[in-house]
Amino acid sequence: MSKIRKVIKFHCSGKSKLFISNYLSLSRNTVKKYISLFELLGLSFEAIDAKTDAELEVLFSQNTVET
Repeated sequence: MSKIRKVIKFHCSGKSKLFISNYLSLSRNTVKKYISLFELLGLSFEAIDAKTDAELEVLFSQNTVET
């Protein structure tokens, strides 16, 4: 399972960014980036879950979050 998918799954289940970063061994900035992009795209978890790992990689690597 893609780490992107796991980040979104944990986020939707109410886990904190710190928990997610520690559990998945990702930096907090990476977790924050994935969550921000997920919210920006406006997709549901079901829509994310239906995509393949390759589609998620493309979707989340092509988009950038502007602060």
